[in-house]
Amino acid sequence: MTEAGTPNFRWNFTVNVLDNMLYALAASLVAQETILPLLVSKLSDSPLLIGLIPALYSISYYLPQLFMANHAEGLRRKLPFVVVFSGFLQRLPIPLIGLCLLLFAESNATMALALFFALFAVSAFGGGIVTPAWYTMIGKVVPVRRRGVFFGIANGGGMLMGVGGALFVGRVLEEVAYPNSFAWLFFVAGGILLVSLVCLALTREPPSEDVKRAGNLRQYLRRLPAILRAQHNYRRYLLSYSLLRVSLMSTSFFVVFGEQSLQLGGAEVGLLVAVFIGTQALLQPLMGSLGDRWGHKRNLSLAALSIVLASGCALLAGDIALVALAVSLLACAISCDSVSQYNIVLEFAPTAEQPTYIGLTNSILAPVTFAAPLLGGWIAAQFGYNALFAASAGAGLVAAWLLLHWVAEPRHNPPAPMFAPTKEKQRRLDMSQAYAANWDSLTKHEVPAWFSDSKFGLYAHWGIYAVPGFGNEWYGKWMYDPNHEIHQRHSERFGNPADFGYKDFIAGFTAEHYDADDWADLFTASGARYAGFSLAHHDGFGLWDSDVYRWNVGKMGPRRDLYGELAAALRRRDMRLVAPFHIVRGFNWFLPGWSQWNQRFDQAAVQRGIDEGWDLFDPDYSDFYWVQQTSQFDDFFAQWQAKVREVIDKYQPELMWFDGGKFRDEGFEETALEMLAFYLNRGREWGKDVLVLNKLPVSMQYNFHPDFGVINFESGRDRPANYQRAWNDDMRIGDQSWGWVEGQRYHQGHTLLCKLIDCTARGGTMMLSLSPTPDGRIPRSQREPLLQMGDWLRKYGEAIYETVPYSTHAEGDDSKLIVERRGHKFWEYANCDASDRRYTQSKDGRTIYAMTLGIPRGAVTFAALRTGLGIERVTLLGSDQPVLWTQSPQGLTIQADALRYDNNLAAAWKIQLR
Repeated sequence: MTEAGTPNFRWNFTVNVLDNMLYALAASLVAQETILPLLVSKLSDSPLLIGLIPALYSISYYLPQLFMANHAEGLRRKLPFVVVFSGFLQRLPIPLIGLCLLLFAESNATMALALFFALFAVSAFGGGIVTPAWYTMIGKVVPVRRRGVFFGIANGGGMLMGVGGALFVGRVLEEVAYPNSFAWLFFVAGGILLVSLVCLALTREPPSEDVKRAGNLRQYLRRLPAILRAQHNYRRYLLSYSLLRVSLMSTSFFVVFGEQSLQLGGAEVGLLVAVFIGTQALLQPLMGSLGDRWGHKRNLSLAALSIVLASGCALLAGDIALVALAVSLLACAISCDSVSQYNIVLEFAPTAEQPTYIGLTNSILAPVTFAAPLLGGWIAAQFGYNALFAASAGAGLVAAWLLLHWVAEPRHNPPAPMFAPTKEKQRRLDMSQAYAANWDSLTKHEVPAWFSDSKFGLYAHWGIYAVPGFGNEWYGKWMYDPNHEIHQRHSERFGNPADFGYKDFIAGFTAEHYDADDWADLFTASGARYAGFSLAHHDGFGLWDSDVYRWNVGKMGPRRDLYGELAAALRRRDMRLVAPFHIVRGFNWFLPGWSQWNQRFDQAAVQRGIDEGWDLFDPDYSDFYWVQQTSQFDDFFAQWQAKVREVIDKYQPELMWFDGGKFRDEGFEETALEMLAFYLNRGREWGKDVLVLNKLPVSMQYNFHPDFGVINFESGRDRPANYQRAWNDDMRIGDQSWGWVEGQRYHQGHTLLCKLIDCTARGGTMMLSLSPTPDGRIPRSQREPLLQMGDWLRKYGEAIYETVPYSTHAEGDDSKLIVERRGHKFWEYANCDASDRRYTQSKDGRTIYAMTLGIPRGAVTFAALRTGLGIERVTLLGSDQPVLWTQSPQGLTIQADALRYDNNLAAAWKIQLR
């Protein structure tokens, strides 16, 4: 893996940037917006034929894509297909156009015009054939939060090179007689395209794991309407973007307008081309970076506003300066559009269906893209250029408003499930099956099979407590307690809480290096099947973009929907989403000496804070600190409910988890019941199997009814060796804090894997919490153990995923795993070795998996597999080595020292029964 979480990222980034830069350079020499209209104006005096250039391109480029998307989805590697068809169909026609101009432009202009349009259509057709496969390939080798930068650098670099090309264009048009001038432009562009094809062919594309077999075309086309019906936000985007395409109907006429209205010469036309290309060269990298950071929807909105301004400048143009300004604004619109038009579609689409979404989008837009420039040509011919620019500006204004206010950012709002029931269908569901807000009803909810089969999930404790990076995730509480070392440390480093309060750490929570796709790639590589991060800890600061309160990352700090970005990235990888909440314990949490169990606090310390002017007691921040001196519990509890409901509806998580709270106490239980019923019924509406973890806190009273949900143990605290209900063990990766602190040590891969194997063998599951830095990085010291686990699970996961406990769970010394602290027993796994043996079995009971929590150095005996159990075959998972084994009353003995192991963590054998 590389820094971007994608194999060969730097190599692929480089060769594809070179391909795109060279392709953009070649395109600048025969630009569709400038050079081609001038060529057609030399061969014909019809504005309609100038409008035919983008129209023919659109129909030839867009329509084939939908039919090729089905084929592209079935290709494990897209590159060979892309290179062949791009080389012969897309690029070869360009120099052939130059040859036709030399042969026919002067002797038979009609023939030259016909051959130009024919070869131009073939080139566009070839581009349309390869586009779904090419964009899917780029989606594989360039992570989503690098794609904007990729296209920005690639296109911008090409345009920067094209500035020199534009000067070359001006010199050729000025000094070389027509038609040789245009012919040479096509010949040079063709040579550059050949070099770019070589760069493209050097891509190191990994084979896709989630390809779909190309099926019957009729069946494929019949499933497309379901996408449009299910994805309402995608439908809104298509309509809004169609209007943006209409607003671009004037694109081909700016330079022609300048030449005809102001009688510009070849050098001045070259200057306009240089302005057009140079502006793109400067803006495309910037637009790419902004698209990665703020989402591509805003880029497209800016494109629409830019075409409005460009049209306004053209309407006022009386000299070349205003025409140049109009052309530069047009370049801004083109830059935003070219960087973002496909990136946003990739974010609407599940990974395996990206070719379909690309093809469907372009096929739906093809009629609009075809008709818009023809409409522009007709308006120019009938009513003049001023009418054309006015119509273009009007369409741009409407498109900008729709994109800004009607379309949700797909990166933060993943599409609804394809087969979720519609609201109308949901009304017809048998409401007797809905969950009622009582325990009799809720305890009938069954644990989904996906959770029991997944075994392993990841999340993170990430928040502003990582900014000071000291102590633990309770820094915000202890900094206001004069008797705690964190208070002393805070005063020395930052000053008195009156001068620097906890809220002031928000500015340092930048998330500037947070890349949701990088996180999701890491989570996938670890072998986890579901993931997320804590939406808010006890301090209450939210990591999602909330509309129900102000203290969240959408409104301050990073000003991004951090959780929404991860939710979308996980779903693109078919991972389920967990939504952990801690904030129900937030009222009075900051008060020095406060305990929710005895409801008391340190009166003297509170008075000292009031006297010294701590922000903790400032009414302006009452909705952040939530202490009884400035706020009411009823308001806090109402806001808690609003937050949870918002997350449920906005992100549709498959798994929810709540830290300890008084959910069973009088005055709380009724609300908890309503919230749980609300969530489970929402799951039914979405067509999802959802789940709630039911924590056993220090109080030894389960959060909810003991028969509800999956019992959750923190770090194995007070977990029995054998537990009959579905359960989950929640642990942190660090030795000091759940959140990030300086100098913390992290569990190694062997320790984590031993815990996962042990939990699985005993019928449970494991959830591991990471500790990201405040700028959004997951440090290498946390990544490496995850990747070690993932490597083991890729090879031997058959013994873990989709298994059930065997009649014997474990053999070995359990006592070394249990540590007593503060009157509680915890399970720890740092001392596991090959003497510790664990068992799982397949659901059909025909296969047993026997594991050692280390690599054995001699013979291994699994006592549970003694004589009487009909064993047919024993193999070492992940290996074809012959295994020497015997069965006796003492058990199954394997000559483990005769085998070679490709890991140093644990060994797993597959025992097939007769």
